[in-house]
Amino acid sequence: MIAQNCKGLPLAIVVIGGLLSRAHDKKQEDWEHVASHVNSVIMRNEGDEFMEILSLSYNYLPHHLKACFLYMGVFPEDKEISVSQLLKLWVAEGFVKPPTPKSFEEVAKDYFNDLTGRNLIQVQRRNRNGRVKTCIIHDMLRELCIKEARDEKFLQRSLQQSLTISSYEV
Repeated sequence: MIAQNCKGLPLAIVVIGGLLSRAHDKKQEDWEHVASHVNSVIMRNEGDEFMEILSLSYNYLPHHLKACFLYMGVFPEDKEISVSQLLKLWVAEGFVKPPTPKSFEEVAKDYFNDLTGRNLIQVQRRNRNGRVKTCIIHDMLRELCIKEARDEKFLQRSLQQSLTISSYEV
């Protein structure tokens, strides 16, 4: 039913699948709740339906992942992003709060893996030993980052600069 309600939009199906795979309880009512929300979004305005479906995934993100996801909006569209640089940026911005036994880098890597597991960030390239080297964010998910960041007044200056600078290098 959920896939049908996504009207065959592959990215929406994948993102909703990522959302449901991370649900803590995985109770039937949780699935029904997501299904009913997807359906209500589809029934409304056709032009904004896709963005609204994707925003469900943002709304269900744990608080500690929201800033990391919104930060993806500073990168230009179709930009291949170095994961090691991205994790350092998350740490430098103060988005990563490690529990005592783990380092900042280990926690940042966990956050990254969680976001890729939810299909909000896509792995682009791996190195020879299988570690993720670069990633990308789908342009529709980037638009969601920018929209939500504006609504929350998150990184306003960085977002404005990234929208006007076409060759931002990280």
